[in-house]
Amino acid sequence: MGKILIQESAGALFGKVRRRLLTLLLLDPDESFNFREIRDKVESGSGAVHREIANLVEAGILTRREMGNQTRYQANRDSAIFSELRSLFLKTSGVPELLRKALKPINGRTSLAFIFGSYAEGTLGTGSDIDLMVVGDVGFSEVAVALQAVQNEIGREINPAVYSPASLKERKETGFIMGVLQGEKIFLKGGMDELEEMVG
Repeated sequence: MGKILIQESAGALFGKVRRRLLTLLLLDPDESFNFREIRDKVESGSGAVHREIANLVEAGILTRREMGNQTRYQANRDSAIFSELRSLFLKTSGVPELLRKALKPINGRTSLAFIFGSYAEGTLGTGSDIDLMVVGDVGFSEVAVALQAVQNEIGREINPAVYSPASLKERKETGFIMGVLQGEKIFLKGGMDELEEMVG
């Protein structure tokens, strides 16, 4: 099978505001949000967010409920396309957020975490793993356990590379680390400045 631009799939089908809105609601289908919460998380103007919410409620993809003096919106599990739509977002724009949540239990002992390889480049093959680098005072087994639920949910293997800051610096001249440093990355914790400072 050839490579597919898996990160672009949702982008090709949905505009930016709708994509962010669906990512928020579909990743937490049991959570409801009021308009202000959605607008702030989607980071877009009130008019655009209001239009998208109205369209998705009308299409049956979201539900609208009045709770006291608030209107709450939530993904509609009873929608005929809920499972397929959620699966698409889990496998595309939802992966980084799922990984951030999965790594929260060890967040205090990690300095950096980022996706690299084909997913970060937007060319994930149909059978490819998702490559993840974690740097900190954690062991491989801890990271693997933290990632197991996400791996099962998205139906794709996650391949973590785990280093302490010292070991990453020691190995910075190896072909593998040099390739990672030069390639595309999606940071889950920290950023390029921290990475460059760490490897010296």
